Amino acid sequence: MYSYTGASVGRSGNRGYGRAAWGPYRAKDGYVGVIAGPDRKWEAMVDLMEIPGLADSRFKDRSGRTTHADEIDKLMKPWLIKRGKKEIFEKAQGLGLAFAYVATPQDILEWEHLKQREFFVKVEHPVAGEFKYSSGPYKISEFPWQLDPAPTLGQHNHAILCELLGYSTSDLLRMKNEGVV
Repeated sequence: MYSYTGASVGRSGNRGYGRAAWGPYRAKDGYVGVIAGPDRKWEAMVDLMEIPGLADSRFKDRSGRTTHADEIDKLMKPWLIKRGKKEIFEKAQGLGLAFAYVATPQDILEWEHLKQREFFVKVEHPVAGEFKYSSGPYKISEFPWQLDPAPTLGQHNHAILCELLGYSTSDLLRMKNEGVV
């Protein structure tokens, strides 16, 4: 907004930019991103929630939904809180609505799509043990990703101090004995 108008816009919550039924709402197990979309998608919202009151003619266009946003929230919230975020998301996607859900780290680790892509790989750390790490954002057979564990304390001292900075091996041993490294 600033680049177009020079105005700094503050937080607006679920009522930003004159919208209603738009933004994060509480679900049974977290939050779901409700995106009512353009006027032509409102009927899909009514079908999604199967709440007859949402079919009221006052809500058919953006202006009416904005005017009656509190009333729409009052109708939607009980339906949303009784259902899981993934259930809502999947049903909305099936109706062509651009819903989303706020994914927890556990949701991401269990996401079937990422499992199929083998996005997470196990990396063995010599001290901490085995952990799952995200691999690269893409896969190219000619340039495979190599994930190494985080270095242990002092693991690269010789490479940095001796090879890069020119200290001798005896200097490094002296620094270790003096507690410098």
